Amino acid sequence: MRTPMKLSMRRGLLLAVFLMMAAAAFCDKAGKASQYFTRGNVKAVQHNFKGAIQDFTKAIELKPDYAAAYVHRGLARQSNGDMNGPLEDMDKAIQIDPDFAEGYVGRGYLKAVENDSRGALEEFTKAIQVDARFAMAYIGRGHIRLEEGDFDGAIEDNDRAAVLQPNLAVQFGTDFALA
Repeated sequence: MRTPMKLSMRRGLLLAVFLMMAAAAFCDKAGKASQYFTRGNVKAVQHNFKGAIQDFTKAIELKPDYAAAYVHRGLARQSNGDMNGPLEDMDKAIQIDPDFAEGYVGRGYLKAVENDSRGALEEFTKAIQVDARFAMAYIGRGHIRLEEGDFDGAIEDNDRAAVLQPNLAVQFGTDFALA
């Protein structure tokens, strides 16, 4: 059952995922694709998901191997009510780059929203295996552990995220305390 707090935590996780991965745009050599990616992130934060989807799609057209654009488009599609496209986008991102932790975090988020806690936990754990320094993976897994009653695991993941990225973990620390 989705409680308002669980939905709030998941929405916060989605926003953080958008913002965290936006930084990848500045490392992209395909300037135009990067511009559309950045525009898509701005629109997503403004809850203009249709516009975000259009910009992420344009970025993908310009740079078909742009794994981050697939992840962000998938998250925007999910936020816009698309039930099938988001997972396809996450799968494509991982197909492009199997070591792209953000793709597994995106899939974990999608599974969490669908109340597939076990699947979400597996995806967040896979992201940690791929990149043990990616704080969002620990935060996502910590949220699932908290919801499942694994309080020690949730604290452990939150503590690890706090070491890796203190400002992000502090933001979610309040959600942990209120759950």
